[in-house]
Amino acid sequence: MSMQVFIDYTDPVVTDKKELEVRDKRPRLAFIRKSDTEFRVETFHVDGEPRAAYDIDISKYAKGEIHSLQGYNTFLPYIPEDRVSMDIFLDMGQVAAAKEEVHCLHLNHKPNSVVFYIAPGTDDVYVYCRHITYFEGIEPIVVDSNNFHVILQAHCPNYEDPRPMNTLRLRTLLALDPNESLACIESQLDFVTAMLLAVVDGDPELKLRVLEKVGEYANFKDAVEPNLLFTVKEPSKCLDEIRTLKAFARQKQREYYAARAALLAAKEAAHVGTDE
Repeated sequence: MSMQVFIDYTDPVVTDKKELEVRDKRPRLAFIRKSDTEFRVETFHVDGEPRAAYDIDISKYAKGEIHSLQGYNTFLPYIPEDRVSMDIFLDMGQVAAAKEEVHCLHLNHKPNSVVFYIAPGTDDVYVYCRHITYFEGIEPIVVDSNNFHVILQAHCPNYEDPRPMNTLRLRTLLALDPNESLACIESQLDFVTAMLLAVVDGDPELKLRVLEKVGEYANFKDAVEPNLLFTVKEPSKCLDEIRTLKAFARQKQREYYAARAALLAAKEAAHVGTDE
């Protein structure tokens, strides 16, 4: 297995473990290669004493995904998979992660200590260390970028940057208010419920068949009918919201799928050009 380890020029490589004392309060790491598939990451207190050590066997992680040992103020002993668009790899939903990313970048924080990627179809692993690091058992490659996607594009054949697609998806999600969508669904469901109750109650034969299948029909009606949305909001208002909100959501979806198709077409064209 080929292992390439990177660090950017803003975080110096130290050659003596004694230099890991954090005199300027900046985090320090030790990266120790143990075998072809294993490495250890050690973190240190401000006095230079070890804080924690994590042994990582990369053979246990999925290929083709970015994995991250996190460290935002403290180092967390788990490695979530990449779920967001840019330089931050946090185990949370995309919207929450985007907010956290903006916060970290604003404060110039590096929210994780080590990220790594195993190339699909190979056993080649690419590792990026954040923070001042002492290396043992491997010579790091100093790069001029702190963006792991950019590093991978430069060194890993056939790596496809997920950020354009993720950003497109995230932009669409942020444009839609989940509360408005929920209100729209509730209005539409209550309209359908009211119509269904009217149809069932208006046809004795149908009502008998419903009662045979749904023994709780009467209880359902008693629970739902007094609490329909129309008891607190004018039906015309509900219809206006359905019409407006659903039209807006459909338009955003059309824009998303058109932009997504354009991205996929551009990617396909790039592959064809490379093959030729």
